Amino acid sequence: FLRLRPLRLTESDVVDIKDQVELRLSRHFYDLAALAPQDAEAYVRMREQASHRYGLNLVDGGLPAGSLAQGLDVIDVMRNVHLLATQYCYSLHQQFFTQAAHGDAKIRTITVEHLTASIRVHGYGVINTAVNYSVGFLKKKLEVVAEFLADESVKSRLLAEQQWMEGRPAYTWARAVETARFVRRLGAGRDGVTFLDKLRQVLTQIGNSLGYVRMVRTAG
Repeated sequence: FLRLRPLRLTESDVVDIKDQVELRLSRHFYDLAALAPQDAEAYVRMREQASHRYGLNLVDGGLPAGSLAQGLDVIDVMRNVHLLATQYCYSLHQQFFTQAAHGDAKIRTITVEHLTASIRVHGYGVINTAVNYSVGFLKKKLEVVAEFLADESVKSRLLAEQQWMEGRPAYTWARAVETARFVRRLGAGRDGVTFLDKLRQVLTQIGNSLGYVRMVRTAG
C-alpha cells in the first residue's frame, strides 16, 4: 500500500497513503517520546527502521534523547534518595557516585554529566524539587543524630571531653580511640550493629545527600 500512487477522489481531494502513514507515525512517536523521555532513544531506532525498510520519511520531533544508558535519571535518584545515600559512595573531589559492591557484575555510576543531560530532558524546574527531596531526607537523618547526642551517657562523655580539651592545643588520637571505645560499650541494635557504627552510617548518608545536592546544583 505504501507504493500506491496518490488517489484523486475529486478535483481538490487527493489521498496519499504513504503521506498519511508518515504523518501519523511522526505524530505518534513525538507524543510517546514527550510522555516518556526515557524511551526516546527506542523511538529513534524505530524511525530509522521505518526509513530503511519501508522508505518512510518521518519527522524528527526535536526532543532531546532521554535514554538512561549513561546513568540514572535525576527524577529516579530524587525519588530514591535514601538508596543513593545508603548504596553509593561519593567522591568529593571528582564529584561522582559509585555504587557500592553488591555482588552484581555491573556497577552503576552517577556523574555531573548524567545529571546535566537529565535536567535538559526534564527542565530546570526539577532542580528545586530534587533539592527539596534531599532536604526532607536530611532533616530526618539530623533528627536521628540529635537523638543520639541527647542520650545522657553520650552527653556526659562529650561534656567530659570538652573539659579535657580546655587548655590543650588539639584533640589527640589516643583520646579519640578511648572515646570511641566508651561509645561502643553503650550497646548495639537488634541487628547487632553498635550504636557508634550506626552513627557513622547516618553521617555517611548525610554526606552523600549533601554531595547529591552539590552535584545537582553544578549540573544545573
